[in-house]
Amino acid sequence: MASSVAKLKPLSSLIAEPDEVLVQNMEENEVLAGLARNRDSAKKDDILDELRANARRNGGRLQFVDRLALFRVLHEALGDQNSNTRLRCTEFLCEIIPEFGEDLDNCMALVLPQLVANIGDNQVSVKKSAIQTLHVYMKHSSQVSAVLNAIIDHGLESENRRTRTESLVALPILIMPNLAHEDLFTLTKALVGRLENSSRPESSPAVISLERIKNVVGSSTFDNYLRRLSPDQQKVCLLALQNRSIDPVKDLEALGGGRKAKSAGHLNSNGLIADVRSDRSTVLDRGHTIAIANTSDDFLDVNDGPLEYGFVPMSVMTKLRDQSNWRIRAQGIEELKTLMGHLTDTAPVYPNLGSLFALLLGFLDDVNFKIAVTSLQIIGLLVAKLGVGVQPVLKPLLRALSNKLGDNKIVIRQENMKVLMQLMQILSPKAVQSVLADNLQHRNSKVREETVNVFIAALLTFPSSDFNLPDLTNSIAPALVDGKRRVRQAALEAFAVIAQAMGPGRIQPIIAAVDVVELTMGGDGVMGAITARLARRQLPRLNRDGLVEYAVPMPSSGTIRGQNNTPRGADIDWILAGTAGSGSADPSGSARSTPGLNDSWNMSGPSPRRFFSAGKNRLPWEGDQGRDDNQVR
Repeated sequence: MASSVAKLKPLSSLIAEPDEVLVQNMEENEVLAGLARNRDSAKKDDILDELRANARRNGGRLQFVDRLALFRVLHEALGDQNSNTRLRCTEFLCEIIPEFGEDLDNCMALVLPQLVANIGDNQVSVKKSAIQTLHVYMKHSSQVSAVLNAIIDHGLESENRRTRTESLVALPILIMPNLAHEDLFTLTKALVGRLENSSRPESSPAVISLERIKNVVGSSTFDNYLRRLSPDQQKVCLLALQNRSIDPVKDLEALGGGRKAKSAGHLNSNGLIADVRSDRSTVLDRGHTIAIANTSDDFLDVNDGPLEYGFVPMSVMTKLRDQSNWRIRAQGIEELKTLMGHLTDTAPVYPNLGSLFALLLGFLDDVNFKIAVTSLQIIGLLVAKLGVGVQPVLKPLLRALSNKLGDNKIVIRQENMKVLMQLMQILSPKAVQSVLADNLQHRNSKVREETVNVFIAALLTFPSSDFNLPDLTNSIAPALVDGKRRVRQAALEAFAVIAQAMGPGRIQPIIAAVDVVELTMGGDGVMGAITARLARRQLPRLNRDGLVEYAVPMPSSGTIRGQNNTPRGADIDWILAGTAGSGSADPSGSARSTPGLNDSWNMSGPSPRRFFSAGKNRLPWEGDQGRDDNQVR
């Protein structure tokens, strides 16, 4: 076998130096022209996808010299007649803001008016993305007052009635605790102005934002704001706040855009206001919007006795434990999801954390498909609310979720991937990587394949600095000689992403790992397969569901021979050398499985772009003309 030194040069030559990714003025101009007004929307979408992919490969940093010129055309893209273009542009902004660096506020000032206006967009996805982007920007801006002024001028006081209404509803989300030291008087005055123009001030969504401001800045500062208002404005504000505290159910009408609730609400045992039969079930605490969820079911009355796990009524538990009728269990799991969505205080949950997760994971294998999917969704909600508090149950949770990686239903795999990505976002990819690596020896080849796909998705989503790349390389390397074709292909795709993440001149861990495979696992030919795969200069990508799409189509031994349009090469030959289909045999021949629900869950005491569609993986300036759009630089 050739030495490592001899192999290093060919592999290194397949990966471009970072300094080669330079933006030339002419090519920047082509991008700017492509995003300009009255250009083809499909072309704009392609360019925005390429910009996002380029930024993600650079750790979220925007690689563009004339940023102000770019943001001028992004302003136009945000107002494009095509909703997909507006959405892609907003998502791109949301991704690059955290790592933007200098000139963030100068550049954002060019797009801020249209971004705020899009809160009133008719497309819900555009509206939600605009609110999320503003939320992220306000965390990183050094000129928060300018952002608030833009929200007032182009949102609360917009000429568009829908924009005014939706801005009022969204505003409590944007009034974050980090604004405690900001001067919010101008915003307070604008909100009081909305009360003056309302026939029923106490029912206006503006009241909720005013109470939110009071909670954030403190009663003393808020009282000072009121003293700076005119006597008439003070009277309107105080009266609206007083009436709201007397009859808080009116908040349901406020958040419903002024519509009357279909029935009266009530205060539950947590001091929350609950709509009983509205098609828009809303829960509020004192001055905080907690959740707005569309549901046709009755909101749960939690005043029916002791609460299990600190928040679940016995009536719900009775439905969940009904083994005779899946419809009753399905109703119970939906009610549990509603409760989890409205949960704001997780303190009572911690003493019951192990048993709660055991309950939820037990439903993953329910005979009813909808119950299994809903259980995964509830787990995702719980993980988001616990944050780093999920750490004590991380290992058994990951091992149980691992058993669903090979599920035949794509919806299960999608929800599973979302939870895994949430855990990486909250704790770090390294923490999840170290546990999931055990799955590469799972008895089910589908689990082995999907585990590699999880690593690929993570590498395409998070900065390379978040990983221990040498350890990950060593963990995946045995999958290169797996008996199953699909596992081999997944491993080759993973090595392409790892090589890109390591960069040229730093891929010695790949060389060493492949050497071990060739010397100790009967992997003669693996190096040739790796070299051929990297020579394609293509990366896998994430589709809109967050699942991995390979850059090279899965070959078939029945179709590859004699067809000119089928990929050929040492990597394809290596994949075809494995066996087709899926099975339960361990690559080593022994029966192995990962622990699941039988792990110990006895616990006591106390212990969030990023899903992005990868899109095309290169920009116009990233290589020679004629190369495939997904080629790696």
